[in-house]
Amino acid sequence: MSGLRCNSFQSYQILLILFMMSSYACISKPGPVCMKQGRQYGTEPPFFIGKWSDYYIRALSYMEGECYDAALSDLHSAMKQRFKDSRTERYYGMHFMSYFPHREAGVIYFLTNRPGDAKKELLLSMSHCSTAKTKFYLKKSLKQILLDKDTEPSRPLILLDFQDKTNFQTSLSTLLISGVVNDEYGVSSINISNKKIPLNSFEKQITFSKRIVLNPGINQIRIKAENILDEKSIQTLFIRLDQSGPLIVVRQFHLKLGFKCDVIDPAGISQIIVNGKEIKFTKGNKVSIHLKSKILETMLLNVFDAVGNSTDAQFHLQDFKPKRFLTAMNSKASVRMSDAQTNPAIKYIEISTKFDFSECTAYENTFDLQGKVKSYHPVSDFAIQLIHSNSQKNQMNPLETFKTSGRILSFHETIPLNSGKNIILMKVIDSVGNKRQKQLIINRERSEVFKLKYRMGIDVYPLTSGFVKRKPFLSQIFNFFMNKNKVSDTGKFPNEALFQSLLMEEISSPERFQIFISDHLQSMIEPVHENKKNNQSQKTEKAFSSLTGDIFFTNQGLEIVLKIVQNDNSKILSIVDSFENKFDLKSLQTIAKDLSDQLHDEFPLVKGKVVHVDGQELDVAVKDDAKLFLNQRLLIYRKKESCIKACPFQSNSALLKWAKVKQRKNGGCIAICDVVSLGGANALVVTQ
Repeated sequence: MSGLRCNSFQSYQILLILFMMSSYACISKPGPVCMKQGRQYGTEPPFFIGKWSDYYIRALSYMEGECYDAALSDLHSAMKQRFKDSRTERYYGMHFMSYFPHREAGVIYFLTNRPGDAKKELLLSMSHCSTAKTKFYLKKSLKQILLDKDTEPSRPLILLDFQDKTNFQTSLSTLLISGVVNDEYGVSSINISNKKIPLNSFEKQITFSKRIVLNPGINQIRIKAENILDEKSIQTLFIRLDQSGPLIVVRQFHLKLGFKCDVIDPAGISQIIVNGKEIKFTKGNKVSIHLKSKILETMLLNVFDAVGNSTDAQFHLQDFKPKRFLTAMNSKASVRMSDAQTNPAIKYIEISTKFDFSECTAYENTFDLQGKVKSYHPVSDFAIQLIHSNSQKNQMNPLETFKTSGRILSFHETIPLNSGKNIILMKVIDSVGNKRQKQLIINRERSEVFKLKYRMGIDVYPLTSGFVKRKPFLSQIFNFFMNKNKVSDTGKFPNEALFQSLLMEEISSPERFQIFISDHLQSMIEPVHENKKNNQSQKTEKAFSSLTGDIFFTNQGLEIVLKIVQNDNSKILSIVDSFENKFDLKSLQTIAKDLSDQLHDEFPLVKGKVVHVDGQELDVAVKDDAKLFLNQRLLIYRKKESCIKACPFQSNSALLKWAKVKQRKNGGCIAICDVVSLGGANALVVTQ
């Protein structure tokens, strides 16, 4: 009996405490009722106690219900407690949230046709923390202000640091594209070959630069600038990447008649040295030489094109003296060249390369092919064809372009290689239709330290809703269970699995990162990836970082935020975001590509060399515009001596040690390595 009384007393105590707590919870004044299409908004968060985070979350709910006055009131209440916009605002314990009261107020002002007020709030938000959504609505607000003034539209002016925009030539595989864009109303975007240049504000004059990778041959580079009024200007650069030496076509070699040859190159001929002596000539892309005096039995030519490529060749008088050749009509018969110069039956054509090999392994993106063609009849057609299973046939045919022919050709071509098996086919046709071809097989492999297993590892987790609920007190839990309206007014993004699949595809290509997809994310994207290649890496060690992120799916658009966090210390290495106001497939692809481009720009593959060793400290030199961050892992390596299967001038790499960036400086960094000596000079560096 006493036990029952005790239990009853305790029950009354609990009820009394709950009653007092529920009464305390009612102190906060509820917001106005907001109904849209039979659904109530302004009910988030369910546990409201009047903190800045509560006001902000409820304001976002009101915005979804288009109750903008109530939303503005809550945003201003939030600002009074926490003024600045922030991507990582702590709201309890070690929990953080995206907090942008000024940005959202600016969006409301724009949606309610108050662009002047929108501009003020959005600029303030940009000064606190720049985001893609802020830039999107700031541009719209500035445009509306200009349209209200009946502003005459004009196009941006693009000024490039290139004198020759249609015929620029280089032998470098990368090129820095730079210039200035001017616009009287403000530049809103700059794109180079469909890649965005990050802009922090809409200035009237913006200086830009971006390093791009060139492909062999003609590269068409489009620079597009856009202003606040959506007016566009486009300039196109035609950049020719030439890494091949000139072609030497010898037409005659005779002690009395002299030495005749044509030197041809699309870049133009800049220098010709014959037997160690430079000769004068009229520069052009085809130069004809006729030497009548001081003819020796051996002629050594060193020729250079306008971008620095060269071809070295040696020609012998005996190559043009009478020789015996088998005729096609009678294999047992033979004739002398001097006796059968008009005999079309003679089929002598020889193709030789500087180095004798039939199949080899290359570790670089290109392969130097040097050799000669000798023919009894003048060569009328000479082509080098690259065949690869994953690419179209690439063919070079210099004789057809420059309308020349000769009996001996000396060539030096740089051949672009694809991963795997590459077939190089050299084909020759002489003036009477005789044909000969020679085939080489080049196996392209990735150099050891550039293999995917050495790249930066990222654990990838599913993106989550960016809308947070503040940690509740017991009194708020009581109110929540007594409240019948518990429907969340922040909808889930319906195409979440599709988007995360698109994002994984973009980040995985090119192979800059090792991607380790979590089990949860894998189960989400498996149905989407059913007929696609899985780009996930095999995990052999702990990943260096993790990729997490937030999805903000609202009536105003789709905002995706990605965070790269270092695993060993939980430090945020980078935050990137993207925003689109549409939800179709094209918009999802645009966001995925934009985020991937930003991540690759934040963590580029940086190459350098060790210039000094002081104990465990390494002085590393890299390009001035290279990005490095503290504690970033570096691979210290050296080129291996060429092995039997390696192509000429091609070598694999050998990892020496790992190092970490200790201090950044102009043109490089100071790194820490766990060894005192690297065992010699010529140590190279590449980021993980």
